[in-house]
Amino acid sequence: MILKKQMLCFNLGFNDFLMKKSCKYWLTLVILVVTYGCNLKNVESSDSSVNRGASNQKNVNNSDSMANQNGLNVKIVPTMNTEIQEGNIVHCSNFEILWNKITQGKKINTNNNLLIHELNTSKTWLNSLDTNQVIISFGHPDSVYLDIKRQFKSKYDIENKSIPKKGNTFWGYSFKQINFAYKEPFPKTSLLFQNTKVNAFGFVSGPASKVEKDHFYSFFEILYYNNDSEFLIKLNPENSEDDIVLVMSNKKPTFKLLYKNAASLIEKGKEERKSQPLKYALGEADELRIPIIRFNVTNQYDELKGTKFSEEYAPIEILEQSINFNFDEKGVQMESEMVISDSASIGSIPKLLHFNKPFYLYIKEKQASFPYFNLWVNSSNIMEPYSSKKKAN
Repeated sequence: MILKKQMLCFNLGFNDFLMKKSCKYWLTLVILVVTYGCNLKNVESSDSSVNRGASNQKNVNNSDSMANQNGLNVKIVPTMNTEIQEGNIVHCSNFEILWNKITQGKKINTNNNLLIHELNTSKTWLNSLDTNQVIISFGHPDSVYLDIKRQFKSKYDIENKSIPKKGNTFWGYSFKQINFAYKEPFPKTSLLFQNTKVNAFGFVSGPASKVEKDHFYSFFEILYYNNDSEFLIKLNPENSEDDIVLVMSNKKPTFKLLYKNAASLIEKGKEERKSQPLKYALGEADELRIPIIRFNVTNQYDELKGTKFSEEYAPIEILEQSINFNFDEKGVQMESEMVISDSASIGSIPKLLHFNKPFYLYIKEKQASFPYFNLWVNSSNIMEPYSSKKKAN
């Protein structure tokens, strides 16, 4: 079972003053692990109460041909320590959480496998997600299937969830869903990202724009501003305290270093805000434009083929991760699924806060040490192409 990945869409633009009803978007993390020919006894479950804001939520609609095409232009990396190479790169920590949950207390022979070594030594996934709000179950497929259905009801108020049973003797599964929706949609606009015109959302300049910027003041924050090539913006969904942060800065070798650099700039911004408050507000001459991003991507970790969790388990033949990500003027949607099996189954100068060249985006729980979602946006081929049919400034 493979989950499609939708995109991260960011639309900040000022056309007409929009007072539309807010649309709910979901951030969903799903991991699936299937292993045949191994005997595992325990089924892990959780009886925590219904997740705040999660009732009556539906599955993400993955039938987006543009997102599927854009997915060809994205690469998934397993940890925040993986080297970021060329192109658009994405990471979700639920891969590591499930891997470590299943392998906990088991000595795994790495056989000099660099990916296994990286998964076993990575620590950034720790506490990146509140596992009391994540569906986690592994063990015998029949028991896991019943446990998953129960957890969907207790945590998300979803009944009769359609989930095909996996595995003969072992199945591991993890799912996370968060409602990320702004009080109302941001205004739409356009953006020239590295000479390619794309749809975006945010604010343009002009006397009339100040009214709109003041109206949307609580929807976003300028966390740091040095110049138009180094700044950080935080978006504030109405029903989530998770941090959605966009970072315009130089590329770093890994997501871990990108995040540490961002955290340092945020602390610097906190100090500057006290003495330079106007630097951290949008005036009528300032602009903020964020591109809409959408992609569905699937990646197979062929490096793990033939390896074992331990002598109890059959060799791994497939380890596949899918990410469905969508981010726009209304909110965020994301699904991530894992399958493991032994067979194929400032001043007077206006601030132009344009995310018009490669940038870093992360999503982090408020109290977490590291983010659970990371995205390096390198090119426009995962963005929504500009369409003159849509209003844009």
